[in-house]
Amino acid sequence: MTTKLERIQNMEVQLSALKKDLEEPKEWPQEGDAYWYSDVVGAVCQGVWSNSPYFRAMDNFFRTEAEAQHHGDFLLVMAKLRRAAKGFKTTCGWGSWSLNFYDYTNDFSMIQVSTYMTMGEVRFKTEEDGLDFIESLNASERATLLKGWPT
Repeated sequence: MTTKLERIQNMEVQLSALKKDLEEPKEWPQEGDAYWYSDVVGAVCQGVWSNSPYFRAMDNFFRTEAEAQHHGDFLLVMAKLRRAAKGFKTTCGWGSWSLNFYDYTNDFSMIQVSTYMTMGEVRFKTEEDGLDFIESLNASERATLLKGWPT
């Protein structure tokens, strides 16, 4: 038979476990956690987190190898986009052309050039320059752009 004191102790253990479940999740990654990242040439690497504010600010740490691979692929396609735009920039959306990506049908095929929306700060001087860039992308690069910035 369980004593009153033992029942109280059991309840305290259960209460403690419930409180732990209700705590806010810790920021990931934590010191010592394994993570994936893409290096400067797009290669995927694995590391052990060391709470570096520099690495956290770079926002280049992922739970899975696939997420890190997409990040590297995305950066390579964005570099290609910036080279194709030849450095043309403007502070407003009118009078220059930008790429707009849509994935309403999940087929990764709708990339258009317009004057009213932006893709970061990268813009093209003419509509033809933007269309030529789209034509230069292979299917994988188009899918990478449409999938967007890794989260």
